[in-house]
Amino acid sequence: MAVAEGWSDGCTSLAQTLLGESRRELERADAKAIGLLSFCGLLVGVVVAGMIAGEWSPSHLGETQRLVWWAGAGMIVAAFTLFGSAVWPRTKKSQFAQNRECVTYFGDVEATWNLRHLGEVLERTCTCLPDRDGEQLLTIAKYARLKYSLIRWGMALYGLGALAATAAAL
Repeated sequence: MAVAEGWSDGCTSLAQTLLGESRRELERADAKAIGLLSFCGLLVGVVVAGMIAGEWSPSHLGETQRLVWWAGAGMIVAAFTLFGSAVWPRTKKSQFAQNRECVTYFGDVEATWNLRHLGEVLERTCTCLPDRDGEQLLTIAKYARLKYSLIRWGMALYGLGALAATAAAL
């Protein structure tokens, strides 16, 4: 791993540790979002199956109950969307394409023209690695925070939506 210019060995070691922890946290956030997305999809599927089978319909509810039920259903759809957004693959725009001399992540590698050019760029990268760890740490930490924010909002909306839909249906 790289050493950022002006960083002490201790600071570099901490950055590398934080980078590893941030990558693991990103993996945990993805796993949580996938689990919640699956759970949400399963419960929505059960309700839709009941509606398709004709066993239940929100049209059987009174006007106020139906309004509350549809509001709850809307919140559940919004939660489903947030969980899906949390697992949506995110990449940043390659800065290599903006005439940088070094590659710092896979998008930069993909932006090289061919194998020979990639070899030349990798040779140059070995001399300019100082920013790599810091850049990756900032990017991965930002994505992990975004994923957890989407998960929290999705859980809140799902809980409120399920509560509203259930209360209206009873």
